[in-house]
Amino acid sequence: MKLLDAITNFFESHRYRRVLFSCLVVAAVFAYLLMASWHKWGDLIVDSSREMWVPLQIMRGKVLYKDIYYFHGPLPAYIISLCYKIFGASINTLIGCGIATTIVMCVFMYMLANTFMNWFVSVILVVNYCLVFAFGVGTYDVIFNYIFPYSFASTFCLLFIAGSLLCFLQYIEFEKTAHLIGWNLLLTLAFLSRPETALPVWCAFVFSGLLIKSKRRYFRLLMLITPVFLSAMIYCIGLYWLNAFDGFKETLLGSLLFASKGKDAFVISTAGFKEVTGNILLVIQSFLYHLIVVVVLCAGSILVHKASANNKMKLLKTISGCTLIVVAIVFACNYLENTDDLLQYRCIPLILLFSIILSLLKMFHGVDYKYNHKFFTLSFIALLLTAKIILNATPILSGFYLLTIGLVVYYVYFIKLTTGICKKISPFSVGICQSLPILIVFVALAIKSWGMSADIYSGKNLRVDSGKGILYCWGDLKTKSYWDAVHYLQNHTSKNDSLVVIPEGASINFYAERSNPLKYFLFLPGDIIKIGEQTIINQLHDSKIDYIAIVHRPSHEYEFDAFGVDYGLQLSSWIAGNYEKVNQFGAKPFSSDNFGIEILKRK
Repeated sequence: MKLLDAITNFFESHRYRRVLFSCLVVAAVFAYLLMASWHKWGDLIVDSSREMWVPLQIMRGKVLYKDIYYFHGPLPAYIISLCYKIFGASINTLIGCGIATTIVMCVFMYMLANTFMNWFVSVILVVNYCLVFAFGVGTYDVIFNYIFPYSFASTFCLLFIAGSLLCFLQYIEFEKTAHLIGWNLLLTLAFLSRPETALPVWCAFVFSGLLIKSKRRYFRLLMLITPVFLSAMIYCIGLYWLNAFDGFKETLLGSLLFASKGKDAFVISTAGFKEVTGNILLVIQSFLYHLIVVVVLCAGSILVHKASANNKMKLLKTISGCTLIVVAIVFACNYLENTDDLLQYRCIPLILLFSIILSLLKMFHGVDYKYNHKFFTLSFIALLLTAKIILNATPILSGFYLLTIGLVVYYVYFIKLTTGICKKISPFSVGICQSLPILIVFVALAIKSWGMSADIYSGKNLRVDSGKGILYCWGDLKTKSYWDAVHYLQNHTSKNDSLVVIPEGASINFYAERSNPLKYFLFLPGDIIKIGEQTIINQLHDSKIDYIAIVHRPSHEYEFDAFGVDYGLQLSSWIAGNYEKVNQFGAKPFSSDNFGIEILKRK
């Protein structure tokens, strides 16, 4: 205890020591994770194709929505396109954007955490964020991370929301107009990245803003509604100038309308609504397991403290206390962080709901109004972000970015719960000594989670010089067939030949440097339903596409697995009647579970 107090005093006495220590720890962890996963991010086909291809088309003069089928906001694609122009159209440019986003996000996460917790806990939280969310992957696609995410629009939007949240919390505390202006600008950028994500967040900000007890209410109300009008104005001016209104209506608005009907199988599955009862039980189980860990940790912490305060049975109390703490850590690692249910973060939506209710009750009773107002705002924003994964809150899939802000509330909740129980049963000074056991559990869980991600990264050890940057791939049939197809197209087709990849895989266009003159480059079940098969056929016919590549890309997440078998039958039949096979790499697509690519040439 005395040693911990001495270390605490050493850092608390000088701010620069805390800053230096924090930066060194986070930088060391960040550098290690970067080296361990270097150029192993992303997938050859799934989602990564879109992230490579869309900015390249913009750089070549095409207009988003008008000439490119795209269902997110325009800002991220145009930012990456600008980076392509400056640094070159390569994987390295995309990775650079991801690294920059992650570094800024680390700063924002520290500042958000430090608003409610001390600097040491904030550093641990940032380390947790890096291990589990920024660099963690969870699946063999390796697309659910911040460095090369499945969607840069998602990580950009979350970054802007985190920044706007920081500004808003500062405004609640100090009520300076500059903070409100910063909030306005950053939230507008979020609207320009993913409007469907930014809109409910904006509503939460407006509600929170109405709870501020101060004068200048009309000015504040005007400022609160500004982001929506500013974003709408930017959209309208841009779409009018580029003559892209019709395309915007078909793509982004069409996608939002389709999702709002509740028929999108992927959205339903991601939210956890396919197995409602089972997922609710997992949420409750996660929360109960956390309570068990907290109670055992508290018992261990109290015994250790009593041993340090009283010489009577000192050794026995110390051993018993440390044993209980170890038991809690082992229990957490075995039952909260496992590959089957990934229970640790499933209780976050429940915790967010509790935090909102408790904060509101304290606010209306006048208990530390500003602090609880800030915590209410943080919890409310985090809950709305996790709404898309409400019964499936894990770092896998969209959770790697949607849960990020909720992680702050998660830490605050359980640290307060642990220290509160300890103080209630056996009062002693609140600080690192009380919160250290629960922090050790969080770090142990994060390290175990990273261990699973590290195993996945270690399997990607086949070095490939793609001509667009070095990347490491799986040494399997999929990788061999993919690059064989790319090399065939490079060597046996003309640079002027056009190529369309179905159902997904515009990265083949990217690496082979073959153009796709169509507006469409995604032909997954949801896209075909929204676009219409006849529309796609008409574009293929009118554009006289030279080559079509059929890629074995199962789409079980949409409940229609195989192209030409479960969906896209009309399109598949038209292709069969107008194109002939010239080569095949791997298995025949969708004829078995094995990967393959079929190259077809126009008759």
